[in-house]
Amino acid sequence: MTLKTPFVKQAGTVVVCIWVLGGIPMSAIAAPAREDAPEPPTGPGLALEGKVVQVEGDLAVIDLGEADGLVPGDRVTLFQALPAGPKEVGKARVVRVGETRAWVGLRRLPRGAIRPGDLVRADPADWAPREEAEDREAGRPEVAGDRESDREPPPRRVAVAPRVAHDPVSRWTEGRDLILTFSVQSDQPLSGMMLRWKTGRRGEWREVPLEPAGDTAWQARIPGESLAPGEVLYHVVARGPAGDERPLFAGQQRPWKVQVDPRPRAATRGQVGISGSFEWQEAYLTHGGRDTWWTAETALGYRVGRGVLDEIRVGFGAFEGVGGSRFEVEEGFALDYRSLGYGFLEARFRFGRYVRWIPRLVLGAFWDFCDDCEYGDYQSYARGDVMGGAGSRFEFGPEDRFFVSVEGNGLATVGGQFLVGAMGHAGHGVWVGGRIGGTSWPVAQEWATRIEWITAWRGLPWLGLEARLGANIRSTDHAGIGGGLNLAFWW
Repeated sequence: MTLKTPFVKQAGTVVVCIWVLGGIPMSAIAAPAREDAPEPPTGPGLALEGKVVQVEGDLAVIDLGEADGLVPGDRVTLFQALPAGPKEVGKARVVRVGETRAWVGLRRLPRGAIRPGDLVRADPADWAPREEAEDREAGRPEVAGDRESDREPPPRRVAVAPRVAHDPVSRWTEGRDLILTFSVQSDQPLSGMMLRWKTGRRGEWREVPLEPAGDTAWQARIPGESLAPGEVLYHVVARGPAGDERPLFAGQQRPWKVQVDPRPRAATRGQVGISGSFEWQEAYLTHGGRDTWWTAETALGYRVGRGVLDEIRVGFGAFEGVGGSRFEVEEGFALDYRSLGYGFLEARFRFGRYVRWIPRLVLGAFWDFCDDCEYGDYQSYARGDVMGGAGSRFEFGPEDRFFVSVEGNGLATVGGQFLVGAMGHAGHGVWVGGRIGGTSWPVAQEWATRIEWITAWRGLPWLGLEARLGANIRSTDHAGIGGGLNLAFWW
């Protein structure tokens, strides 16, 4: 075989002629390119470049500015954005294409290798020709040989559950519309998405539709006038083409919770209020009236509404009680008697959101007093004598949700009390709780165990109502019941 290559220069043009000697078949000579064969893209913008804006599981959302020419199955190159410059991580496949964004699969890359802000490049060599791209987008089968023979086939699309991204809130303020935003991506068509919500665990589920708010963003709005202090629970469901429901976020059994705080009061406007209370306690039911006491109070208050000092109350009260030691009461001996009137000053200090202190000072005088008077012993007090007392109460915890209280108080010759309690918000302004402790009232001779169950309603800012019911126990044969009622108005 002999190959001769003469060069001929004519009119400034070099013509290369190849003479082949030795009988080389003509079929072995490369045929000229066809005019209708697809050509790679040329001109400006040979590649699409963008950034990773979000990573959702094994998918990366890419912002390309415009994704014209890119179709599912194309390969892209991903780079880590490092201070020293971009570093190639590897190639991946395009799973889905939008107007300005593309979704790229990350299953073949190390977990955590791609983060928001990293770079992505789609090269023309990895794109389908325009005719093939149109065929694929229209759903027509590809023709063998249209793509390069060494190109990997696009990955098979597997139907997966819808993917939801949501940044939930944990606290909200009464009176403000609660706007919840979700990012939803689904390979399967959805006929609608609904947010179901309710106030408190015993409330009824209500439903609002999710409205589109962007490429993949959806929003639902809960009106502020429907939000009362307490818990709001919600979850999201979707409906398929056949009307079947599927959960998207949380669920009815385990919904997401948002704590709604009361609307803050204006710092420059105080409130005036009047309150009243009555309490009765019995410690010897089998012989009624031998170990018992009652007290009544009324007060005028002013809510400062700013600073550490939150409230001031001034009022007066009355106390009457009869009793003695357990032995004297059970054996029918003569009992001691107390009857007195008093005035009190009470303040409420607030230290942030979680600590409150309520001190009290009491000053009064006896109306009647009898200490073993049947035997003519000298009375330690007489009618008109001055008496005093003091008390203190601490509350720990967010007042709009729950709190634990510790309190103690005492009155001269009457006795003392020490109680520990807890209260929690059950929804719709209803509070429930209780307290337990000891008391030596009414004559400060022996201590009894005191237990109370408390129910309160504070659904309106200008009205408060509290009811208490409990038991007093000095022994198995020396026990009784007790209760109380508080009422307050503010304006």
